[in-house]
Amino acid sequence: MKSVNDTMGHLVGDFLIRSVANMIGEGRPRETAFRLGGDEFAVIIDGVTTADDLTAAAQDVLHRTSGSVTVGLDTLFPSVTLGGALFGADGVEANTLRQNADFALYHAKETNRGGYVQFRPELRTSIVDRIRAIRNVDAALVEGRITAYYQPIAQLASSEIVGLEALVRMTDPQGAVSPAGDFAAAFSDTKIASRVTERMLHQVASDIREWLDLGIPVEYVGINVTTGDFQYGNLQAKIEACFAKQNVPLKHIVLEVSESVFMGGSDQFVAKAVKRLRDKGLLVALDDFGTGYASLTHLISFPVDIIKIDRSFVEALTNGKASSVIVAAIIDMANRLNMRVIAEGIETIDQERQLSELGCQFGQGYLFGKPVSATDIRELLLEQHLRAHTRSGSYPFWL
Repeated sequence: MKSVNDTMGHLVGDFLIRSVANMIGEGRPRETAFRLGGDEFAVIIDGVTTADDLTAAAQDVLHRTSGSVTVGLDTLFPSVTLGGALFGADGVEANTLRQNADFALYHAKETNRGGYVQFRPELRTSIVDRIRAIRNVDAALVEGRITAYYQPIAQLASSEIVGLEALVRMTDPQGAVSPAGDFAAAFSDTKIASRVTERMLHQVASDIREWLDLGIPVEYVGINVTTGDFQYGNLQAKIEACFAKQNVPLKHIVLEVSESVFMGGSDQFVAKAVKRLRDKGLLVALDDFGTGYASLTHLISFPVDIIKIDRSFVEALTNGKASSVIVAAIIDMANRLNMRVIAEGIETIDQERQLSELGCQFGQGYLFGKPVSATDIRELLLEQHLRAHTRSGSYPFWL
């Protein structure tokens, strides 16, 4: 409804709501429809005793709301999303039934827009967990407990650190540090995801400035971005503001975009946003390559400088020939497209050796170092810089 109100005005929006209300409430003696507010409705259906009955009723509502609505010279095609709860199986009190139907609707909006989802007990658990994660991250942002940890990216031939990836970490009030996977559910809230990215940008810019001032010639730091960052539409402004404040050139950033982010909005919208960032001097890495829906297609339409081979291919190297063939093909393709390749999840010397033999030059994983705090990575970079300077007076730039 927001897009209709914004583009066509509230009068058209109100007319559309009335039209959909008439579709929902038309000629069904066993159904009583209510408008709860905005564009949300509730339908109470008498005589429904089984999940199949409820599904059939929901499909009937979807069917009769699938038509078009004409407003003046414009024709609109409304889309209705439904969540349902069954009296008895899903509760007997009105408040419980409504809450469970809301949980189902929430899930339907995330996973099956334009369709129907019936309440299941696990939906309550997952949504409550998500809400808790959102609240925890929100509090951590306010209290300054969201920080960047850094994992080395190494040159396989020498094991020298040639880049870093900034990874988000949350410290709880007792001082325990949690990886992003423990609170990833919070990133379903695009506002929270965008605020976390902004916090990371501020810290990474500040850390790079400190390293450069210490004479450490760090070249690139990878920063992960989310669908929410693109949806908010101000990612470029945030990046430019954060790095300009620290007087750090944008060439020091690698923007890491996973395929799920790429698929999270319209292809052209994300691709155009990334192209504008690349025009400012940033590099772009396609993260977790090979695990999505159409990676090869994306290489045609998506501006990429670096491909990061997903850890699942690295783990499978010792299990047979298939993974080696795939990794070799990715490396060869990237070389022909003038892209760099980083293999993720390297944990053993044998994996490092196999990747080197396949032509991979750069890697990331516990073999080279776990994610550590900015203080710890600074000491590691200083150590390496002093060794490199003593040995040759140079530093191994990677691109």
